[in-house]
Amino acid sequence: MIPDRLLQALFAIMSFLVSSDCLAQPGFQYARTERGLMFVGPLDSSSVEVIRTELGVNDQLIIKSSGGERYAASQLARVLVERNSTLIINSDCFSACALYLALSATRTEIPLGATLLFHNDTAMWIEALEQRPDLFSDFERQTIFQAHQDLESLLLERGINPLILSCMSAAIDPQFELARRARPWERQAGSDIGVIIPTTFDWVWMSRDVLEQFGAVNIEMSWGLDRSARETYSELRGMSIAWIDSLAQC
Repeated sequence: MIPDRLLQALFAIMSFLVSSDCLAQPGFQYARTERGLMFVGPLDSSSVEVIRTELGVNDQLIIKSSGGERYAASQLARVLVERNSTLIINSDCFSACALYLALSATRTEIPLGATLLFHNDTAMWIEALEQRPDLFSDFERQTIFQAHQDLESLLLERGINPLILSCMSAAIDPQFELARRARPWERQAGSDIGVIIPTTFDWVWMSRDVLEQFGAVNIEMSWGLDRSARETYSELRGMSIAWIDSLAQC
């Protein structure tokens, strides 16, 4: 039997209890509570517009999100900065949620059981353009350059070294020589890039120490998983994760 403490570490709350004021929209839910604005769902133009409308100045956004659209997440990141918002992760903050929101919020809290995982950073795509320029259309090249420039600008504004993106890219170990054009049925919904790049890992977790060395001092993480617990977490969640505890792993 798995000890209760390990269960707490492995499983975050997969949904939260909200009052009758909870409002559901296609694909996401949100509610105003005493703690702040609670949100569950993907980040897209519709959900971000709701958050923009509901989130106050010096407010708390309590979020559970697997990610979403890069542009929408970038716009919400600007809102968090402008309104001096605190981001509290409720279970999961993955991909665009981690890359844009967690790194840009005035303060990001990762309580016991919550997990911050990075995915699909722009540095990997910049390197892919250099390694395999033949695979990309002019539109895709422009999209990648613009996304990378926007993200670097956001990070610099928050005092974070953009090299954190290169660390993420190195950690997942992209196999550029095996990159290829995606078949129509392989393309993810909403994706601007029709190229598949095999990687050793799909996700990146960074320790608080590593995050702080890159300048992400806004992130408060008071817990972690040991090696055995990490393996169990990855297996149970069906996720291939690169666990980065030091800069030497970048």
